[in-house]
Amino acid sequence: AVLVHCVAGIPPAATVTAVDACGTGLTVNYTQNNPGLNCTNAITRTWTATDCAGNVASCTQTITLQQDVAPTLTQGSIAACYKTLAAAKAAALAATGGTGQCGDALSFSVSDDAQSCPATITVTGTDACGNASSVHYTAKILPTLPVLTGCPAAAVLVHCVAGIPPAATVTAVDACNTTVAVSYNESNPGLNCTNAITRTWTATDCAGNVSSCTQTITLQQDVAPTITAGSIASCYTTVALAEAAAIAATTASDNCGGS
Repeated sequence: AVLVHCVAGIPPAATVTAVDACGTGLTVNYTQNNPGLNCTNAITRTWTATDCAGNVASCTQTITLQQDVAPTLTQGSIAACYKTLAAAKAAALAATGGTGQCGDALSFSVSDDAQSCPATITVTGTDACGNASSVHYTAKILPTLPVLTGCPAAAVLVHCVAGIPPAATVTAVDACNTTVAVSYNESNPGLNCTNAITRTWTATDCAGNVSSCTQTITLQQDVAPTITAGSIASCYTTVALAEAAAIAATTASDNCGGS
């Protein structure tokens, strides 16, 4: 009896010889019964010798084919995050290869555990005889944009440089509630009387989803100064003296505390 697991492992038929009781060589007849099945098969081989007196001797070999060994899979790598489960499954499927134990091609299927933070994705390779092996991948599924917290008012109007608020502290989390880094950018032309400052906070999760918020601060120094009138004499010998006295008696400051 011989057990093999691949068709290629079936041995060739043996060469059997025979002699009779007098040492004379005899003809050996060979027969084989082979149903020809691919996955499970039983091949029976028989060698028979008959001498001239009608004495018969035979030997039989049964070769059992059982293609029952699991395929060998090769597992590649996939990204840590995807926007959709379908994209993650497609990546896992593309990253997986393999062959059956006997070198035959496999059919591949992919499934998931219906989770997202992370999802476990299983790729299964199955040969023609139903033998299967699986590999597993994990990835976060982030179908929505990051959520920003702490974004300031979109538009602010100030009349003095001192009124420009400090930049807000903005935080972000992804769809799995994992903290995402927030980058900050400010555009400030640096004008003193009329200016527009644009501040932008941006968060990008590991799947490439982007959220941002923007604040525009408008500076308009357009408030009239405050003037305080003092007192001067009732009479002067010249207009120039009267004007000089008026200037000296008057004080003022602008709305932002400047002179």
